[in-house]
Amino acid sequence: MKKLRLGILGAILTAVLVSPWLIQKRAEVLLVSKRSTLQHQGVLLEQLSSENELLSNNVAQVKSSHSLDHTELSELMKLRAEVGQLRKAVQEMEPLRRQVRRIREGLQQMEAWAAGINLTALLADEMDMRRARVAQLKQWLEDMPSEKIPELQFLSDSNWIEAVENLSVTDDEYRQTMSHLRSRGELAFSKAAFQALQQYAQANHGQFPAVLSQLKPYFASPMDDALLERYEIVPAKNLNIEADVEAPEDWVITQKAPVNRELDHRSAVSLRGLIPLSLEGGRWDTVP
Repeated sequence: MKKLRLGILGAILTAVLVSPWLIQKRAEVLLVSKRSTLQHQGVLLEQLSSENELLSNNVAQVKSSHSLDHTELSELMKLRAEVGQLRKAVQEMEPLRRQVRRIREGLQQMEAWAAGINLTALLADEMDMRRARVAQLKQWLEDMPSEKIPELQFLSDSNWIEAVENLSVTDDEYRQTMSHLRSRGELAFSKAAFQALQQYAQANHGQFPAVLSQLKPYFASPMDDALLERYEIVPAKNLNIEADVEAPEDWVITQKAPVNRELDHRSAVSLRGLIPLSLEGGRWDTVP
């Protein structure tokens, strides 16, 4: 935390020397970007609502007829199908509505911050702002529980505060932040698993455990089953290891599956330590 405060203080002093207008300029650019996103999503919502209302009125008019010929009946069935699709689309728009609400709240926060910049109190304001962003991120996690992993328990308050340097309002922005935090938590577990693995090997003639549960007595702190269930022991040759990295022993400990295949990194632990894996798109694929 002391290191974080010194880093922030250094940034503040630099801002004072360069001139306050740089901070105002950055805030204006962010405001323009977020406002554009909000306007685009608002237009989309209005279009869907208008189309839904129009089709519903058409269906009501057709139903009021006393008799229908073949053409009219076909048109009615088509309209009913379209209305059903639109109703489903409106239901799927709920996450978008939440994003729009967060964008509006974010714009209000940024406007209030830009209007009340005070360089002498910026350090305290920055920390308060980041804590508020952490609270918003954790609230988003309540709406998206699939983004959680047990390894988040290893994160410190500083880890969370550092991760919210930039304001997030869209789901994609929150997912990127959570992928970073998951990597931090998984790295903490990997370090603990490496220490437990070494102690196990010393007690068992250099052998690698057959199942992860055999490591439980060797962890410095207790590891619950829900966490260990996310990992497995696999042959090292099955993983996409960086080409310039020396092949590890026969077996490694790695995650079974990612939360987000496109964003999440994969880790592997051998008796030598943490193994660098490929950062390419196929890092979660099994090597033949």
